[in-house]
Amino acid sequence: MGDINSPDIDILESEEININSYRSLVVANLSTGIDDWTSAITKAIADANPGDTLVLPNSRQYGTSSSIVVNKAINITGGGVIVSHHDGIALLFKPTLSSFGNGSGIVGADRNRLDVDISVVKKTKDWNDNSVGIQIVNSYYGVFNFPKILDFTTGLILTAEKVLTNTEGSAYNTFNIGTMKNHRYGILLRSRIGVGWVTENSFYGGSLGNGYQVPADNYQVFLDGDSTGWNNNNKFYNFSFEGFYTNCIKGTCAYHNYFYTCRYEMPNMVNLVDWDITSQANGLHDGLILDQSLTKIKDNGRYNRITSVGYSTGYVEYFDREFFSFIPRESEIKPIKGSKVTPVGNKAQKILNVSDGIVTLDLSVATDFYIVVFSDITSITFINQPTNFRGMECMLHFSQNSASGFTISGFPSNVKFGTKSTPPTKRAWGVDIYSLKNYTSPNLTFAVLSQYSS
Repeated sequence: MGDINSPDIDILESEEININSYRSLVVANLSTGIDDWTSAITKAIADANPGDTLVLPNSRQYGTSSSIVVNKAINITGGGVIVSHHDGIALLFKPTLSSFGNGSGIVGADRNRLDVDISVVKKTKDWNDNSVGIQIVNSYYGVFNFPKILDFTTGLILTAEKVLTNTEGSAYNTFNIGTMKNHRYGILLRSRIGVGWVTENSFYGGSLGNGYQVPADNYQVFLDGDSTGWNNNNKFYNFSFEGFYTNCIKGTCAYHNYFYTCRYEMPNMVNLVDWDITSQANGLHDGLILDQSLTKIKDNGRYNRITSVGYSTGYVEYFDREFFSFIPRESEIKPIKGSKVTPVGNKAQKILNVSDGIVTLDLSVATDFYIVVFSDITSITFINQPTNFRGMECMLHFSQNSASGFTISGFPSNVKFGTKSTPPTKRAWGVDIYSLKNYTSPNLTFAVLSQYSS
């Protein structure tokens, strides 16, 4: 690099601008009772150069009557709270040309990215006014700290727009979100083919919650794309999704987006995820209370995955509309209502002690049954047949703990014995083991593959 003092290299000194210097522009007695700082903040932004720092001390709230637009890469610090008294966007980050943070490799490039610490609050909550807390357009490598985003129709929008004829994007940004509350729509990542992409952003939470009496059309996070590869590899860490919302995460054309160690505590939940047919390879991993929501998956895409450990289910992997359970030897599969659970590793075994002659074999719990017989068996029934059961094998062990033995009958008609297989009869202290295999779908029909009797 040449002499830093060379006139060919222009490095500006960053300045700190305190909003209190613009106090004379504050309009007193806003109709809602809070002073209007809109003109003061707008003038301070206009006076700032890229890389300068605008300080909004957190000693007061800053009422606004129209959108605050940040069109250049300045830092905003101080932890101030903007109180929006209007509809529309409270705080908009949108560069005049090109993108924030696109100066990688250029002397002074840090001056061209955003570094922001601020909160926004809507004065009066209205879920139908199309208000937005914060919208960010065309940002790279930004660092955003939002302690509070409260009471907007949509909390946060990250998107990209074409500049002249050039496609742009929002990528590699880092977000720290404290509390986002009483929104109708939480975090929206919106990309459009030929316009702009939203990729490789990291979000750290933070609580997204409450929403008492929120309209049914709601969500916490929406990955909204319209083409492959334009909305991908965004990551969410440690969020608490809670409150009265019915829809947690949804995606259209969402690829390889991930949620790690989040908490899912939404008692009115209808959809844990809602992936459309074009969404692929997204994942939710190791979330608290996630197991209680596994029956609320709406997945029309492919290769989407969920990993969960819970008291009610044990360790479960969801992949491509099927559940897999990793279980210890001779333990039971924990059923997930309405869905097939395939054991991985040792098959689950269920032990039944039967004294009333009625044997009920729950296929959502196990496919290996050890039946201790204390009376004549008169009825054998299979229940909770999983979907896609073709080819599944099942083992039946009858142990007759009696000196004279018991009669075992009542096999259902869909268990087909071959010419050399016979239903077990009285066997003093005997054991009969049957290996069954289903060979039809969607109806259940077992063929007896082998029989062992002692």
